[in-house]
Amino acid sequence: MGSISYTHGAGAEGTFDVIVVGGGNAALCAALSAHDNGARVLVLEAAPREDRGGNSRFAGTVFRASHTGFDQVKTMLCEEAMADAALCTMGPYTKEAYSKDMAKISHGRNDKDLSDVVVKNG
Repeated sequence: MGSISYTHGAGAEGTFDVIVVGGGNAALCAALSAHDNGARVLVLEAAPREDRGGNSRFAGTVFRASHTGFDQVKTMLCEEAMADAALCTMGPYTKEAYSKDMAKISHGRNDKDLSDVVVKNG
C-alpha cells in the first residue's frame, strides 16, 4: 500500500499514509495509533470546529463503574446534581453484572484479563 497525496482548496496539502474520516473518539484513537506507529496521518472532519469530537463530546466525564447503589453513587455528585437526587432511583450495579455487560456488548470479543482489571478497578 502506498501513500496518498492531498491538496485542499484552502492551501493545505501533504502526503499521508493513513486518512481517517471523522473526528469521533474511535477515529481519533485510530489516528493517534497510526501516528504513534510512524504513519503520516490526515484526519478529515466535516463538523464545524465547535461541534468536533463526534458523540464523545457529549460524554463529559461519564464512565461506567460497579457500585452498591445510589447511596454510593451520590457521594460523587456535584451540588447541582444532588438537587435532583430525589428523582433518581438506582439499584446496585455489581462487578458480576458489569463483567457480563462487557462480554455482551462486545459479543464475547473483549479481552477477559483486561476486562477483569477494568471491572476490579473501575
